[in-house]
Amino acid sequence: MKYVKMNDEPIEIQYEEYEDTREFEPCFHFEDETYWLHNFIRCHNNPWVSDNFPAHIHGYEAENYYHPLFIELIGDIAVNVYEYKEV
Repeated sequence: MKYVKMNDEPIEIQYEEYEDTREFEPCFHFEDETYWLHNFIRCHNNPWVSDNFPAHIHGYEAENYYHPLFIELIGDIAVNVYEYKEV
């Protein structure tokens, strides 16, 4: 298994108004889409996740079952986006 980084430079985390709650939520923009951080599941120290992920992968898309995006958090200011590829 291999996680392939999809962005060249870290993607800035922004705070935008979330349409359902009207609150400002952390998100990032990737390939003309907005991804909200609350839609990603934590990979490490999570009792419901038994898979082994590399240390740099911090979360994956909760509702994308077949081809989820994986993210690496860079502090609280940016993310890197990864896709899982079979080798």
